[in-house]
Amino acid sequence: MERVKIYRFRTYKIQTDEFKESRRWGTREAIRDKVRGEVIEDSEVEVDSRDVESDILGLTVVGYTPHPIPMLEPLFAEYEDAVDAFLHAGGHTPSLILSPSRALRQFRDRYPDLATYTNGVPIEEAPQNYVSVRGTTIAGQEFDWPDPE
Repeated sequence: MERVKIYRFRTYKIQTDEFKESRRWGTREAIRDKVRGEVIEDSEVEVDSRDVESDILGLTVVGYTPHPIPMLEPLFAEYEDAVDAFLHAGGHTPSLILSPSRALRQFRDRYPDLATYTNGVPIEEAPQNYVSVRGTTIAGQEFDWPDPE
């Protein structure tokens, strides 16, 4: 998973002769080059780069609510590694992380207020002793990595 910093921003509206805050978020480059906006500096959030793959590359969809990537300890890097493997194996949109009970218990103990992983992906206990990811391919077909069979 690639991380990217995004910001709230304002653009000038000629009709009203004032700056208006956008309902999107964007990278500095997209705000500057694509919408000629003004970055709101104290709004920086680090998110998954897929969040800025909308109809305007580098900007989120209208009405986007960011889900910041928590800075996780190495133990929980296995979740990130599993999502990366899922994406490299042909997955497109993860919808569930299945975790061994030991890792899930440690995750919940360390982050009691975090009900989901990055981008709202829920984590549930796995029947197996390794982390796996369930989701869909770009064509919308269900996809598990690694394949449980």
